[in-house]
Amino acid sequence: GGPSVPFSARLNSPTVFSFAAWVRPTGGSGYRTVVSSRTGAPGAQRGYILYLTPTNTWEFWTGTGTTWHVVTGGAAAMNAWTHIAITRSASGTKRIYLNGVQAASTSGAYSPVVDPAHGFHLGCGDDTGGAFRFVGLIDDAAFFPVELGALLVQQHRDAGAASFPTPL
Repeated sequence: GGPSVPFSARLNSPTVFSFAAWVRPTGGSGYRTVVSSRTGAPGAQRGYILYLTPTNTWEFWTGTGTTWHVVTGGAAAMNAWTHIAITRSASGTKRIYLNGVQAASTSGAYSPVVDPAHGFHLGCGDDTGGAFRFVGLIDDAAFFPVELGALLVQQHRDAGAASFPTPL
């Protein structure tokens, strides 16, 4: 797995947020997590997840409070670096960007994690970060408590996190 951060309300925005990173998946099977802050108890799903699925496609999941709402955003390039970003707007639109280009969008409900027992996990998932491990590399990961538009996603891709406004 990767680093985990204890629960923080700043990493669980009640309405809008964005996450961006460079990823290089190299293998694995099943669901592999790039980032998650979630509670997945049946009937009480909350938070967000960026998965590489068993079929090597990208999925952005958000908990509605009762189930998961999913948007699928294209095939993963195995053994190659890809810039990936997920955003959620105040109007409820979720987007996945691959290499600075919007790959998918949809609207759906979102309920943030509010339970201090559930943290923020990079490269691993489930409620405690102990499963759904990402196989590969993650670099320049950044979480933002705002929606990044297409231009800012492209700027993050082109310049990296170091030259960007300070992420959380």
